[in-house]
Amino acid sequence: MSRSGSPGPARLPARNEEDRGLERLVDLLAGRVAERLAPLLTSGASGQPEGLVDAHEIARRTGRSRWWVYEHAGELGAVRLGAGPRARLGFWPARVEAYIQGAADLRAPAPSPPRAHTRRRRTTRTPVELLAFTRDDERATGLPSAFGRD
Repeated sequence: MSRSGSPGPARLPARNEEDRGLERLVDLLAGRVAERLAPLLTSGASGQPEGLVDAHEIARRTGRSRWWVYEHAGELGAVRLGAGPRARLGFWPARVEAYIQGAADLRAPAPSPPRAHTRRRRTTRTPVELLAFTRDDERATGLPSAFGRD
């Protein structure tokens, strides 16, 4: 049995002292590797990377539908878990979070660039002095009324 209490790998009988020494070395190395990998494989540990999760969990965490998650699987960094036509997809939560945050930054309105030239307001004044025009002058010309009544 190994240190964790589970049965160890099947062992072949050692033939000589050198083989027994190598076997002990392999057992020590395997134990150390398992100790270092265990925290990485458990999700929810603070400061540790989280394992793959399915589309349903990503939809729950982001407040989106599962359909939306599948539609954006490529952008979310999905990993195919299998080779068949309906293989499941796994998602790295940190990568999904980065994509969602980046998309939120893109939706934020960008400040408009400063205008190079401000338009001048058109004035009604002309450099030429205009003549006064009265209704009597209009009647004298015989043209239709510019004031709308006769």
